[in-house]
Amino acid sequence: MDDQTKQALSIALKKLQDANLSTRLEAIESLGEIGVAHPQIIERLQTVASNDVSPEVRLAAEHSLQLLQPSSVVQEIPQTNNLPERQHVLVNPSKEDAILELLQKQNEILVNIQTLLTRSARSQNKDQYLFASKVVDVDLSIGTLANLMFKWIVASIPVGIVVWFIIFLLGGCMAAAF
Repeated sequence: MDDQTKQALSIALKKLQDANLSTRLEAIESLGEIGVAHPQIIERLQTVASNDVSPEVRLAAEHSLQLLQPSSVVQEIPQTNNLPERQHVLVNPSKEDAILELLQKQNEILVNIQTLLTRSARSQNKDQYLFASKVVDVDLSIGTLANLMFKWIVASIPVGIVVWFIIFLLGGCMAAAF
Protein backbone atom coordinates (compact mmCIF):
# COMPACT_ATOMS: atom_id res chain seq x y z
CA MET A 1 0.00 0.00 0.00
CA ASP A 2 1.48 3.37 -0.99
CA ASP A 3 1.77 6.42 1.26
CA GLN A 4 -1.04 8.27 -0.50
CA THR A 5 -3.48 5.41 0.14
CA LYS A 6 -2.38 5.18 3.80
CA GLN A 7 -2.92 8.91 4.21
CA ALA A 8 -6.38 8.74 2.57
CA LEU A 9 -7.34 5.84 4.86
CA SER A 10 -6.11 7.72 7.94
CA ILE A 11 -8.10 10.84 7.00
CA ALA A 12 -11.24 8.81 6.27
CA LEU A 13 -10.99 6.91 9.58
CA LYS A 14 -10.65 10.23 11.46
CA LYS A 15 -13.68 11.65 9.61
CA LEU A 16 -15.79 8.69 10.80
CA GLN A 17 -15.77 10.27 14.28
CA ASP A 18 -16.93 13.68 13.05
CA ALA A 19 -20.27 15.02 14.34
CA ASN A 20 -21.26 16.24 10.86
CA LEU A 21 -23.45 13.75 8.96
CA SER A 22 -22.10 14.64 5.50
CA THR A 23 -18.49 14.31 6.71
CA ARG A 24 -19.18 10.79 8.04
CA LEU A 25 -20.95 9.84 4.80
CA GLU A 26 -17.99 11.15 2.77
CA ALA A 27 -15.57 9.14 4.93
CA ILE A 28 -17.58 5.93 4.51
CA GLU A 29 -17.79 6.44 0.75
CA SER A 30 -14.02 7.02 0.62
CA LEU A 31 -13.33 3.82 2.55
CA GLY A 32 -15.52 1.83 0.15
CA GLU A 33 -13.91 3.39 -2.93
CA ILE A 34 -10.33 2.90 -1.71
CA GLY A 35 -11.13 -0.80 -1.40
CA VAL A 36 -8.69 -1.85 1.31
CA ALA A 37 -10.30 -4.64 3.33
CA HIS A 38 -8.05 -4.34 6.38
CA PRO A 39 -9.57 -5.96 9.51
CA GLN A 40 -9.46 -2.64 11.42
CA ILE A 41 -11.35 -0.87 8.63
CA ILE A 42 -13.94 -3.65 8.48
CA GLU A 43 -14.33 -3.49 12.27
CA ARG A 44 -14.78 0.30 12.24
CA LEU A 45 -17.36 0.12 9.44
CA GLN A 46 -19.25 -2.64 11.28
CA THR A 47 -19.30 -0.47 14.40
CA VAL A 48 -20.64 2.48 12.42
CA ALA A 49 -23.19 0.25 10.63
CA SER A 50 -24.63 -0.93 13.93
CA ASN A 51 -24.21 2.10 16.22
CA ASP A 52 -24.36 5.38 14.28
CA VAL A 53 -27.28 7.66 15.13
CA SER A 54 -28.05 8.38 11.47
CA PRO A 55 -29.85 5.75 9.36
CA GLU A 56 -28.18 7.14 6.21
CA VAL A 57 -24.73 6.66 7.71
CA ARG A 58 -25.60 3.11 8.85
CA LEU A 59 -26.83 2.19 5.35
CA ALA A 60 -23.75 3.74 3.73
CA ALA A 61 -21.50 1.77 6.10
CA GLU A 62 -23.36 -1.44 5.25
CA HIS A 63 -22.89 -0.71 1.54
CA SER A 64 -19.14 -0.08 2.00
CA LEU A 65 -18.88 -3.33 3.95
CA GLN A 66 -20.54 -5.13 1.07
CA LEU A 67 -17.93 -3.70 -1.28
CA LEU A 68 -14.99 -4.58 0.96
CA GLN A 69 -15.73 -8.00 2.38
CA PRO A 70 -14.89 -10.97 0.16
CA SER A 71 -17.36 -13.46 1.64
CA SER A 72 -21.03 -13.44 2.44
CA VAL A 73 -21.74 -12.93 6.14
CA VAL A 74 -24.95 -12.09 7.94
CA GLN A 75 -24.41 -9.48 10.60
CA GLU A 76 -27.06 -8.86 13.23
CA ILE A 77 -27.96 -5.18 13.55
CA PRO A 78 -29.82 -4.16 16.71
CA GLN A 79 -33.25 -2.66 16.19
CA THR A 80 -33.54 1.10 16.62
CA ASN A 81 -36.41 3.53 16.55
CA ASN A 82 -35.21 4.84 13.17
CA LEU A 83 -35.25 1.43 11.43
CA PRO A 84 -37.90 -0.73 13.17
CA GLU A 85 -38.31 -3.17 10.29
CA ARG A 86 -34.57 -3.88 9.84
CA GLN A 87 -33.31 -6.82 11.88
CA HIS A 88 -30.29 -8.09 9.95
CA VAL A 89 -28.27 -7.16 6.91
CA LEU A 90 -26.35 -9.19 4.34
CA VAL A 91 -22.85 -7.86 4.66
CA ASN A 92 -21.49 -8.94 1.27
CA PRO A 93 -23.29 -10.97 -1.28
CA SER A 94 -21.76 -10.11 -4.65
CA LYS A 95 -21.71 -6.49 -5.82
CA GLU A 96 -24.49 -7.20 -8.32
CA ASP A 97 -26.75 -8.65 -5.62
CA ALA A 98 -26.11 -5.66 -3.39
CA ILE A 99 -26.94 -3.25 -6.20
CA LEU A 100 -30.08 -5.20 -7.07
CA GLU A 101 -31.21 -5.19 -3.44
CA LEU A 102 -30.63 -1.43 -3.16
CA LEU A 103 -32.56 -0.81 -6.37
CA GLN A 104 -35.47 -2.93 -5.13
CA LYS A 105 -35.55 -0.96 -1.87
CA GLN A 106 -35.40 2.28 -3.83
CA ASN A 107 -38.31 1.12 -5.97
CA GLU A 108 -40.35 0.30 -2.85
CA ILE A 109 -39.60 3.75 -1.43
CA LEU A 110 -40.61 5.45 -4.68
CA VAL A 111 -43.90 3.52 -4.77
CA ASN A 112 -44.58 4.59 -1.19
CA ILE A 113 -43.80 8.22 -2.06
CA GLN A 114 -46.13 8.06 -5.07
CA THR A 115 -48.90 6.62 -2.88
CA LEU A 116 -48.40 9.35 -0.28
CA LEU A 117 -48.43 12.09 -2.92
CA THR A 118 -51.60 10.71 -4.49
CA ARG A 119 -53.35 10.49 -1.12
CA SER A 120 -52.18 13.98 -0.18
CA ALA A 121 -53.42 15.43 -3.47
CA ARG A 122 -56.76 13.66 -3.09
CA SER A 123 -57.25 14.94 0.43
CA GLN A 124 -56.39 18.54 -0.52
CA ASN A 125 -58.59 18.76 -3.60
CA LYS A 126 -60.83 15.79 -4.23
CA ASP A 127 -61.76 16.95 -7.74
CA GLN A 128 -58.23 17.40 -9.07
CA TYR A 129 -55.35 15.07 -8.21
CA LEU A 130 -53.66 14.60 -11.56
CA PHE A 131 -49.90 14.75 -11.92
CA ALA A 132 -48.46 16.33 -15.04
CA SER A 133 -45.72 14.55 -16.96
CA LYS A 134 -43.64 15.53 -19.93
CA VAL A 135 -42.06 13.14 -22.43
CA VAL A 136 -38.59 14.45 -23.12
CA ASP A 137 -37.31 11.89 -25.61
CA VAL A 138 -38.41 8.73 -27.37
CA ASP A 139 -35.67 6.48 -28.69
CA LEU A 140 -37.11 3.99 -31.22
CA SER A 141 -35.34 1.78 -33.71
CA ILE A 142 -36.36 2.00 -37.38
CA GLY A 143 -38.08 -1.41 -37.16
CA THR A 144 -40.11 -0.39 -34.12
CA LEU A 145 -41.06 2.91 -35.77
CA ALA A 146 -42.16 1.11 -38.98
CA ASN A 147 -44.22 -1.33 -36.89
CA LEU A 148 -45.86 1.57 -35.05
CA MET A 149 -46.68 3.35 -38.32
CA PHE A 150 -48.19 0.15 -39.78
CA LYS A 151 -50.42 -0.20 -36.69
CA TRP A 152 -51.53 3.43 -37.08
CA ILE A 153 -52.46 2.79 -40.71
CA VAL A 154 -54.41 -0.36 -39.86
CA ALA A 155 -56.17 1.43 -36.98
CA SER A 156 -57.08 4.37 -39.24
CA ILE A 157 -58.95 2.17 -41.80
CA PRO A 158 -62.15 1.85 -39.69
CA VAL A 159 -61.96 5.55 -38.83
CA GLY A 160 -61.66 6.39 -42.55
CA ILE A 161 -64.69 4.23 -43.36
CA VAL A 162 -66.78 5.98 -40.67
CA VAL A 163 -65.66 9.44 -41.84
CA TRP A 164 -66.36 8.54 -45.51
CA PHE A 165 -69.85 7.27 -44.51
CA ILE A 166 -70.62 10.51 -42.62
CA ILE A 167 -69.45 12.63 -45.57
CA PHE A 168 -71.56 10.45 -47.92
CA LEU A 169 -74.64 10.97 -45.71
CA LEU A 170 -74.04 14.73 -45.40
CA GLY A 171 -73.48 14.96 -49.19
CA GLY A 172 -76.70 13.06 -49.80
CA CYS A 173 -78.62 15.30 -47.40
CA MET A 174 -77.22 18.42 -49.04
CA ALA A 175 -77.98 17.11 -52.53
CA ALA A 176 -81.56 16.31 -51.49
CA ALA A 177 -81.94 19.78 -49.97
CA PHE A 178 -80.93 21.51 -53.23
